[in-house]
Amino acid sequence: MDFPQHTPPPFAYEIISNTKHTKKENSTASCKNTYQVKKGIQKPSLILFVQEGCFYCDKVITYLKKIHKENSITFKDIKKDKDAYNKLIKIGGKKQVPCMFINGIPQYESDWIIQWLKENKDCY
Repeated sequence: MDFPQHTPPPFAYEIISNTKHTKKENSTASCKNTYQVKKGIQKPSLILFVQEGCFYCDKVITYLKKIHKENSITFKDIKKDKDAYNKLIKIGGKKQVPCMFINGIPQYESDWIIQWLKENKDCY
C-alpha cells in the first residue's frame, strides 16, 4: 500500500513517512506500514471518522474496545455530523470510512488502521 507523502506536522509526536523501523527501547514505537511515531511530550491527535452500520468501522471500534482504548480517540460519525463529513471530504478527498486522521493526516483501510493502533498502542 502506498500512502501520501507529507511534511511532518509541528507536534511533539512526529509522523515520518516511508520508514520501516522496529521498536527501539524507550525511544520509538513504529508501524511497519510506512509510518513511525516518535515518542514525545504530547500524544498524537487521533480522529476516527466512521459511519453507523459500516462493517469496517465496527471492526476498528471493536478492536479499540477490546484493548480498552476507545476513550483515547475522538470519533466523528459522518452521517450525524455535517462538519465532520465536510472535513473528511475537504482534507481526505473522499467519503471513505473508516478514516483515521493521525495529526491531521488521513489514513484509510480498517486493517491498516488496526495495525497502526496495535504497533503504536503506547503512544495514545
